[in-house]
Amino acid sequence: MRKALKKLALAGPLDGVDGWRSLFVIAVEDIEEAKAPVAVDPVIIKGEMVAEFHKYYGSAAMMVVNEVHKKLTKKSF
Repeated sequence: MRKALKKLALAGPLDGVDGWRSLFVIAVEDIEEAKAPVAVDPVIIKGEMVAEFHKYYGSAAMMVVNEVHKKLTKKSF
């Protein structure tokens, strides 16, 4: 997924209910564009996880959350 990192809007673990272990929201034009970087992910290649693809419509502001987060959090001591 390295190539998709600049398009990665959100990623994180889930509670495992119904077999869902993690969620990735990738800002791309269509599902086909999301499949390419996912296909080279080692856990997908090894069959440890199986990707499901769904359309998601969210705020464009998600793409600046990481930048804003760094400005708002307290500095490490």
